Amino acid sequence: IYIKILILLKEKNVYIPPILETIYKDCFIIGVIDGDGSIGVYNENRHKSKRLYISCVGTYETLLYIKQRFEEIL
Repeated sequence: IYIKILILLKEKNVYIPPILETIYKDCFIIGVIDGDGSIGVYNENRHKSKRLYISCVGTYETLLYIKQRFEEIL
């Protein structure tokens, strides 16, 4: 599966809570994507494979936090 993350910036101040446990970090990210993003799986005909797309809108700090968590996972 190919993963592409689309990031769009928002200009609101959003406070990222100091989360220590990994499961709660993931729950926070799920909430951000659910509220201001989307997840989709698309067929790629030329590669005959499926691709996972994740899009999200947030402040720079929030999106950087999400990006770093995905880098830890992948």
